[in-house]
Amino acid sequence: MISAKVKYKKLSEALKDTYHVELSEFTLQRFSTIGELVDTIWQEII
Repeated sequence: MISAKVKYKKLSEALKDTYHVELSEFTLQRFSTIGELVDTIWQEII
C-alpha cells in the first residue's frame, strides 16, 4: 500500500503565501465559481 502525505492549508493562507493576495475566509465563501476567484486573484496580482 502506498500512502501519500497530504498537507492541508486554508485557501486564504495558501493564496497569501503563494500569490501575496490577502482574502478573508468570508470573502472566499462568497465566490460562486472558481472563475470568479481566479479573476479576483488576477486583478490583485496586476
